[in-house]
Amino acid sequence: MQQSSSILVTGSAGFIGSHVYSHLCDYYADQYNIIGIDRHSYCSSHKTPHPRGSSIRNDICDFEQVENIFRENNVQIILHFAAQTHVDNSFGNSIHFSRDNVIGTHTLLEAARQFNCKLFIHMSTDEVYGSQSGGASTETSYLEPTNPYAATKAGAEMLVKSYCTSFGLKAIIVRANNVYGPGQFPEKLIPKMILRLLNGKKCQIHGDGKQLRSWLYIQDLVAAFDALVRSYLFSNEHIPKYGEVYNIGTTQECDVKTVCQKIVTALYPKDDKERIEYTEDRCFNDKRYLIDSTKIRILTGWSPWTNFDDGLKDTIQWYMRIEPADYWNLNEVAKACYST
Repeated sequence: MQQSSSILVTGSAGFIGSHVYSHLCDYYADQYNIIGIDRHSYCSSHKTPHPRGSSIRNDICDFEQVENIFRENNVQIILHFAAQTHVDNSFGNSIHFSRDNVIGTHTLLEAARQFNCKLFIHMSTDEVYGSQSGGASTETSYLEPTNPYAATKAGAEMLVKSYCTSFGLKAIIVRANNVYGPGQFPEKLIPKMILRLLNGKKCQIHGDGKQLRSWLYIQDLVAAFDALVRSYLFSNEHIPKYGEVYNIGTTQECDVKTVCQKIVTALYPKDDKERIEYTEDRCFNDKRYLIDSTKIRILTGWSPWTNFDDGLKDTIQWYMRIEPADYWNLNEVAKACYST
């Protein structure tokens, strides 16, 4: 009897990975075994995984274990989200970022090569383009990462491209905007500020708060990944080339200070008390990220549909309903969110 094929989602207990993993379990579990792999680091959720999938606790840098997972489960599709992602942390322990983001990606690529996988989608970031002062970056723009996190993601991309060229690996790369939404660990701006305010603390802004970011709601990103999987695996038309890069983004720009003001207004609509304070900026803080998503729109018809104010409202309401202890280690939440 032929072994069923599997889709492997790395970082399946993380923010983006968990949402994509749940979506795959809802819509693809009749065709594939859906397997999540996660090391369960400080920012991973400990919520029970989706009942239609399976979950493995493992470090993607452990090649022997990764190889066994590929062999025993006939892994054919890999959606790679596992990574160190918090820019602030990369200024203090960047060696860990190199290990997880570069070595971890290399380990998965080698396993995918050995087992002749059908599709490898690598999750990158718009930060590989560096700080912008002109128009939106396209997939052919120069990579000029300015912080250790972005540099490790750019390095991982180079490995993906090399495996496409040297070994014919069927891989593509995705670069996304700032993703937000329910379930994000509160070290990132939006959930951190929501929980700080809910716990009687002020929003804390690095520098002057004028850094522009484009905000992509999590379900819009999930839909983009679904569209790419379908285009590469199930399209009756000409299959797009492997080795391609796709920007996934939105034109909804909003600076950090305005985002914080929106959160304050949503939580304290009739209170004029000052609830924002400013702290020393990080060593270097990119002023703007803006990417052009025309390429994926032409290929798949995808476009983001969530208005930022609506997505922010839904996100705030989610954090107001939940108990952080039901999702994350409270000591880690306190360290990331309330320590200063």
